[in-house]
Amino acid sequence: MIKKFKNNILTIYVESTPNYFNLLNDYYNKGYDFSDWIIVFSNPKEIKSNLDKINQLFKKISTNNKSLVIVNPEVLKDKLLKNFVVVPTVIEAIDIIEIERIEREI
Repeated sequence: MIKKFKNNILTIYVESTPNYFNLLNDYYNKGYDFSDWIIVFSNPKEIKSNLDKINQLFKKISTNNKSLVIVNPEVLKDKLLKNFVVVPTVIEAIDIIEIERIEREI
């Protein structure tokens, strides 16, 4: 798993690492709770098999009025992910977060 932090956006590149959701929760609990998040999944099966955990993390992040954007081009039209913002690229995810930041200010 690779973690980058810039402009108050935490970007995490998730690979098939055992217990990576424990690591995500650790990031949340160790100071990234008031940041916007981008999670890049290389494997769409990781998303579908962990929807409950993603939803729990989404609720935590949105409680602080922050954004969670999922990046994976293979699951854009998946109905199981209708509650999440899913985009094909990190650049689009950053654009979405910037728009949501403007909307939060209004």
